[in-house]
Amino acid sequence: MAKIKLKEGTIFNGDVLKVLSEKISPYTADLIFTSPPYNIGKDYGVYKDNLGFDTFFGWMREVLKGVSEKLKGLGFMVLNIPESVTVKGMKIPFAFEIQKILERFGELEYYGKIIWKKGVFSRAFVTEVDMKITSPPLYETFEVLLVYRKKPSSRNRALKCRQIEYSEFLTYANPVWEVTPDITRRYYHPAPFPLELPQRVIRHFTVKGETVLDPFMGIGTTLLAALIEGRKFIGIELNPVYVEHFLIDYETFKKHMTLKKSNLTLHHI
Repeated sequence: MAKIKLKEGTIFNGDVLKVLSEKISPYTADLIFTSPPYNIGKDYGVYKDNLGFDTFFGWMREVLKGVSEKLKGLGFMVLNIPESVTVKGMKIPFAFEIQKILERFGELEYYGKIIWKKGVFSRAFVTEVDMKITSPPLYETFEVLLVYRKKPSSRNRALKCRQIEYSEFLTYANPVWEVTPDITRRYYHPAPFPLELPQRVIRHFTVKGETVLDPFMGIGTTLLAALIEGRKFIGIELNPVYVEHFLIDYETFKKHMTLKKSNLTLHHI
């Protein structure tokens, strides 16, 4: 397990359960934002993404319990996940299964759901076979962001005033977000989300100076968003290649930190 300490945060290159149990103190994070593996056979290099679903959701239960313990009272956990996945012809209600896990944790309370509208439905999705079968398909052109909040505890977040404009607040408060997916970075990671997604979450659910934890950081999009928005970060990633990609982007950002955000050119963004 490697620990990389940076000015704005810390990266752990190792197994997520081991890092959570040994390296991160309870009540550390103000926000947890992540997109876990979907268990649909993606190639993450060092992780097997095709476990039996009983095994997978059992593992996710351990991970989510571990990260929830790192969250401060009144802190938020936001999970970017699919509504469902289809494996070998069987449709799994992924979001429902994750909600069942979270509902069993007495320390978390359901806060809401954001629909990430990823694009416009296209005729290209429809085949002649679809038109003829007796069970018409439902195509998911969206993912969900499940939002939970930790109940008050002996160590709560310090409540501070929001630092965004009213018009921006209204945009984020609308639970349907239209954000274009990022296809440019799939060369480096099989399932990246766009920078705008964690930026919106971070700006809506935290204030400057607070800490964001991503236990499945991948190539570090959440961490880059935290940097841009003036938050601290903690990232966990098993694949050392993904960590190296993030460090390249991090250094590029630091070199251009005096430029306006609109002029930033990151290595992988």
